Formats: sequence, C-alpha cells, structure tokens
Amino acid sequence: MAIEAKRPNKFELIPSAFLVLLGGPTFLIAAYFGWFFSTTMPGFAAELSQQGPSVPMVVAGLELLAQAAVAWINACIAARCHAVLYERWFK
Repeated sequence: MAIEAKRPNKFELIPSAFLVLLGGPTFLIAAYFGWFFSTTMPGFAAELSQQGPSVPMVVAGLELLAQAAVAWINACIAARCHAVLYERWFK
C-alpha cells in the first residue's frame, strides 16, 4: 500500500502566501495574452477576410485558439486566487 501525500483540493485550504505566489504570475500571463490578442486579432481578422480561409490561416486560427485556452485557464486561476484572498483579507 503506497503512502500518498495529502494535498489541498480546494483553494480555500491553500495558505495565503501560496495563493499570492500562484495568483500573481497567472494574472501576469493572462494580462500578457490579453494584450497579445488585442494587438493580433484585428490584423488576423483583416487578413482572413481579405484572403479567405486557407490552410495557413486555419493553422494560425487553431494556434490562436490554443493560446486563448491557455489565457482563459490562467485568468480563471488568477480570479479564483483573488476571490479567496479578498474573502480572507478584506471581509
């Protein structure tokens, strides 16, 4: 029988210092992707409407979709860390 380490399975059980260390970088990653999409998507949409769908445009669209998923996951983690820390420190 293997001994397994008990890990917190809820954000509420994680110490505040670790939430800060987790939430800070994930917020910065989400903010970077927000900036990236705000500068990239208008040009991508213009090129797509000008050229029409092609294999390189579909590949680029799939890459942007994958990056959007990474940004969304990081934003959700940052928002959850913020919510838990706000509950602990300001309420």
